[in-house]
Amino acid sequence: MELTFDGTPERMPGWQIPAAVAAYLRGFCEGQHAGAPRLSTAQRASNVVLTRAAQPPMGSTPDDGSDALLQQAIADYLVRVPAFAFGALLEIAGRQLPMGGAIPKIPARVGTVAPGKFVGDASPIPVLSGSITGLTLPSTKCAAIMVATRELSKAAGGLSVIESMLDESVRAGVDGVLLGSAAATADAPAGLGAGATAFTGSNNALADVVGMLRLLPHAVSPVLIASMANIAALAAVLPVGGPATILASTMADAEVFVLDAADLVMGVGSAVDMSRVDDATVHMNDVALPIADEAGTLAVPVSSLWQMDLLGLRLVLPTSWTIDPARVVLASGVSWGTPAPVTP
Repeated sequence: MELTFDGTPERMPGWQIPAAVAAYLRGFCEGQHAGAPRLSTAQRASNVVLTRAAQPPMGSTPDDGSDALLQQAIADYLVRVPAFAFGALLEIAGRQLPMGGAIPKIPARVGTVAPGKFVGDASPIPVLSGSITGLTLPSTKCAAIMVATRELSKAAGGLSVIESMLDESVRAGVDGVLLGSAAATADAPAGLGAGATAFTGSNNALADVVGMLRLLPHAVSPVLIASMANIAALAAVLPVGGPATILASTMADAEVFVLDAADLVMGVGSAVDMSRVDDATVHMNDVALPIADEAGTLAVPVSSLWQMDLLGLRLVLPTSWTIDPARVVLASGVSWGTPAPVTP
């Protein structure tokens, strides 16, 4: 699917993607198979890939140089989801790599390297020892299916509901893994807390921040990730020009992340894959199972979208990240919102 305005392909800001998807869904509900007003389709309506490309879609021709544009469209969408830690980190990460194709390896130094030395004429130059390892950026994706009635899509405020659900699904799914402590699996990257350096927090925000930063020597781009309550507490004590702060709605008040964004590598796919159908059979559960497994066991509950007059909208977002765990500090037991006891 190619997004066009008044029949003329134009660059579409990433933040307009959720609204465009909702408008397209509404147009389908009303039988406008050419799309909602100011929206047209240039491919099979049942397989929609949102891009901001001209006809033919940029990215369909190998090496045409459009991958950067497509990737930026997705980055714009992620960054503009409110209180979304992944989107905020995407702006300051040390490296951004496109998803797809070969799985890249990023070289990283192991330990510290002795500094070079000044040497005199005809004096031997010291030979430094060091070790290099490689971080792998896994090829993973976050995906969700939303099922809606035609009536909801047509009703006043229905588009806002669909938009909010898309935003919340992306935020909860990606940030839930990013800000967790689970190890990497075949399906998802490791959370920032996996193998992170532990720090015991207190009710003194400034002292805690200083202590955590000391555990990240030579940090180039330090950043703190915290809840709304802790961000508010930091605003009162952090000096202007201090470490960057990122609000994450999924962070607990008792925990705070500090990491060096210069060591963070993030990957985003070149397109958000949106598909919408009205004739599929789906397992109506957030822990999805095959409709029928090899033993013949059926998933429950199952609904036919065609029979129930429903619409299914599927979002697939290729995204991933990797960082050396030694460059992440996770504070627990933080109580910055609790005032210190007053000594009489």
